Amino acid sequence: MKRKERGSTLVYVALSMVIILGMLALAVDVGIGYVQRRKARTAADAAGLAAVSLMAQHVTSQEIYDTLEAYVIANGAELDEAMYVDVNGDSMGDLAATSDPPSGATGIQVEASASADTYFAGVFQVLSIGASSGYEVGPGTPTPTVDPLATTEPITVTWHMTASAVSVAQYQPLDILLVMDISGSMDDDSEDMDLPWVSGYGQYQYRDWVYQETCDYERVCQWVRVGRRWQQVCDYEYVCHDDWVEVWKTVREEPLGQAQDAARYFVSLNDAELTRIGLASYSTSAWLNLHLSDNFSSVNSAIGGLTADGWTNTGGGMSVAYNELDSNGRANAKKVIILLSDGVANCDNRGRCGDSYNYAAEIYALGVAENALDDGYLIYTIALGTFCDEAFMRDLAGASDRYFYAPDASELQSVYEEIFANIQFRLSL
Repeated sequence: MKRKERGSTLVYVALSMVIILGMLALAVDVGIGYVQRRKARTAADAAGLAAVSLMAQHVTSQEIYDTLEAYVIANGAELDEAMYVDVNGDSMGDLAATSDPPSGATGIQVEASASADTYFAGVFQVLSIGASSGYEVGPGTPTPTVDPLATTEPITVTWHMTASAVSVAQYQPLDILLVMDISGSMDDDSEDMDLPWVSGYGQYQYRDWVYQETCDYERVCQWVRVGRRWQQVCDYEYVCHDDWVEVWKTVREEPLGQAQDAARYFVSLNDAELTRIGLASYSTSAWLNLHLSDNFSSVNSAIGGLTADGWTNTGGGMSVAYNELDSNGRANAKKVIILLSDGVANCDNRGRCGDSYNYAAEIYALGVAENALDDGYLIYTIALGTFCDEAFMRDLAGASDRYFYAPDASELQSVYEEIFANIQFRLSL
């Protein structure tokens, strides 16, 4: 009886070993598969973004394909397929079969794969491993390196696991509201003055001559005869003179003209087939100067028509932009607010303006921004000059990488370029 029990124990041990090995296969080989999937996905994403950025430079399909392949290989994967897609993600043909990007193409679909040898999964005939988000991971057919019928040498069988990933990188449909500060500090009076810029002080400085009366105590001396001798006697008298006096004057930077030029430059970077742009402005009040539009000539005209005066109702400008995007934004477009200011918010939600309302004004603007961020909108803020409240503008953006600082208006174009680079592409996974 004991001998039979010993035999049954061996059976249990053998079965347990099969289960243990199966779990080992799951732990090791499936892990390998998902590592390869991640490698393929990273390669496809990186290659797609690099390729679609080249499309914006109007290069040939061969140049785009070479870049795709280089990025995929650099990330340890193989390029399986690359196709142009339209705004809806539908295929417009194999990239390798065209000389130039076809008209209407807005992105590129990239398929990449990565593979690795497995250790245990082949023993148990594991033929597929599931993966989510449209990716598949699974071993291929086992390939014997030696024909078992033609040799008596030991047989080596290598199992491969291949992971593939598809990534679509596209120009992103955008609905953008430019929100421009037109308060009094943005006034354009100094644009035609030839004034030396005082770096780091947010002001211009120039020399002038003023005709004025200047008065001061002066030492007045005279010779007087004392007895038989002459003696010099001095005293201080209060004396006034009328004369031209050299003075140095300073004026704050007044950058509306350059800000308008930079905003029009930003408009020119966009594609009217994908993007609509609206304009809001704010000073003591806030206005929607132009609804979202793909007529960029109208956008530029609206920007050129801005004039500056009044206080700084930042919250009002944010509110106007948010309401326009909420009411008229497209469902498939990314909604973006780009707000420019050179000063400090000083108008609250009841329309009261003044330096005593700074705190209430900031709370008003931050509340509107929070609603926009909660709805998935992107907010980019640009602080212009040294008089702007940088901490407030950074909080308004909701993230430090969406906040930009321009020491003077001449740097606005490069800021707008960087913002455009951040928003023009997307990955559709």
